[in-house]
Amino acid sequence: MPGILDYLGYVLFFPALFAGPSFDYAEYQRWITYTMFDVVVPSSKSPSGTKRKRRIPSSSGPAALKGLMAVFWFAATIKFKSWFYVEYLLGDEFLKLGFLSRVLYTYGFAFASRLKYYGAWSLSEGACILTGLGYNGVDPKSGKAKWDRVTNVEPMKLEFAENARALLESWNMNTNQWLKNYVYLRITPKGKKPGFRSTMGTFATSGVYINLDAHNCAWC
Repeated sequence: MPGILDYLGYVLFFPALFAGPSFDYAEYQRWITYTMFDVVVPSSKSPSGTKRKRRIPSSSGPAALKGLMAVFWFAATIKFKSWFYVEYLLGDEFLKLGFLSRVLYTYGFAFASRLKYYGAWSLSEGACILTGLGYNGVDPKSGKAKWDRVTNVEPMKLEFAENARALLESWNMNTNQWLKNYVYLRITPKGKKPGFRSTMGTFATSGVYINLDAHNCAWC
């Protein structure tokens, strides 16, 4: 069990405090002890032929890119909110539009509402990357560091998803993973397949979490 200081540091970790993304305490512990950056490299001096070496790559470039993406999404939010707003959606003028026009306006309003989450999560992800927590090993093909450990949304995959599963897997990704590991699979009796009880328990927990998350993200 972690000490109270380590636990409070995890809970109140500022880059992810207001809007996420969520991550496990084990990842946080590996980050504060720097073992997250350990890699296995060949060594002729070691009996096993390998040794662990600590390599901490620079995160300034990926973090700056996420910061620029956040600025883009926030700017897009301001622009789209000037075109699609709730007062018009609930007003009498909206009811005078044709059915197709109402559908398109509602879709535009939903898209404008999602933009602020893209911005908030990009900003938080960039902050986590800047601290080093976003490090996710080295790509074996390119040999470059990966910074997608705390990626919480993939806007392009979400907007152009071909099915419901791809849609869900691209939105609030770390929360979905948390719900799967700590709710969905734990409710399921050992030796049995997940059923109705597991699904409803996960949805109920998700509903509470989303309400809290929306409240925390109200600042954006």
